[in-house]
Amino acid sequence: VAVLVAAMSPQIAEAFNVESAAALAIFGCGIPLHLSQAVDRGVLQGRLAFRRLAMSFIVEMAVRLAASVALVAAGFGLLGVAVALWLSLLAALVAARWAVGPMSTAPAARPAQLRSVVGATTVLLVAQITISHGDLLLVKQRFSPAEAGTYAVVALLGRAVFTISWSVVTATFPAGAQLANDPIALRSVIRGGVGVLATGGMLAIVGSWLLADRVIAVLFADAYRDAAPLLGAYVLATVLLTLANFLAIIDLARGCHRRTALLVAGAIVQTALILTSDTLDGVVWAQVAAMAATLTLMTVSGSGQRSLAHVA
Repeated sequence: VAVLVAAMSPQIAEAFNVESAAALAIFGCGIPLHLSQAVDRGVLQGRLAFRRLAMSFIVEMAVRLAASVALVAAGFGLLGVAVALWLSLLAALVAARWAVGPMSTAPAARPAQLRSVVGATTVLLVAQITISHGDLLLVKQRFSPAEAGTYAVVALLGRAVFTISWSVVTATFPAGAQLANDPIALRSVIRGGVGVLATGGMLAIVGSWLLADRVIAVLFADAYRDAAPLLGAYVLATVLLTLANFLAIIDLARGCHRRTALLVAGAIVQTALILTSDTLDGVVWAQVAAMAATLTLMTVSGSGQRSLAHVA
């Protein structure tokens, strides 16, 4: 994938109106680093070593922030941001590898079992990427640069809500896997996770509707105030996504793929609705509709599974 992104960076830059093909090539070279540190972080997550896991994220954040500010101030612009991203991924890999330490050799998993787990996880991640990033790429391709810039502000703030939700997912995923055979305890974990996400999401929705103008003016500039009316609905769509994503991941942890399939369907519906939208407002509400339908189907699907289990 790294070679492909680097080799096709001019074509990708032209397709999505990206200023620098070189920056895309540098980003492509960081993909192997990202995947490698993700494996080490997965080990820390499975061990419930959350302090060391958090340390690796702090190192990544600090290096990315410091390098980005320094390189942009030095006049390197987007290219400097790409280099800073690459350096932060390298720092994250070193920190995560140190945090994991030496690992004992364990018996290899059965090939069929490994293919099943990897395949289901890959499908889930592709659906997540399509939902959480596809909208920005489609807007960048289909709308003017000014409109795409306005939408990018909204998307950046909305993604902050999704990123924060991953702390809940990170903590509950290994618990869900360990409690797969204990439905009562697993149900308690799911209720706790949904409760935290719903409460935090409600606060984010209300805050984004009431304080959008002020937040955008402080974090960006008055020129981006056109993004304010879009923020509340976009955050609503993001909160719906966080809940649907959480349910799908917990299902995956206990070996069930039904909600993963529903998340894939939601990604397809969202993409189709965005392609039929001619305004930024339509793009945002298309995501709200797609994620609301996805979450509703996931909830109904879960209720059906519990009913069947009760009958059995």
